[in-house]
Amino acid sequence: TNPDESMQEEKGCHGLKLNVVLSGIFWILSLFSHFYESAWFLKYFGIGAVLCGLPPVVVKAWSTVKRWQFDANCMMVTAAFGALLLGEYDEAASVSFFFAVSEWCEAR
Repeated sequence: TNPDESMQEEKGCHGLKLNVVLSGIFWILSLFSHFYESAWFLKYFGIGAVLCGLPPVVVKAWSTVKRWQFDANCMMVTAAFGALLLGEYDEAASVSFFFAVSEWCEAR
């Protein structure tokens, strides 16, 4: 298969990768839990944002750790998992989403 075709399949709106778009949508949904007390369950959409936005970063972080090094990818993974463990799902979502956006910007 043509590498350009496979890259096009992974991209969503205006060249954004689908995982970045989905991470952003889930992050925004998780933020609504702060504005509406009856929508407290929306905070769990933050987990979806992490699951969509973080995997490419985890892969990079793992390859760095295997070389016995520590970089920004490792820090972002640590921050996101720490926020998840503390129950701050929207914080984990924001870390995951904004780092996914920064990765997309660097790749352009």
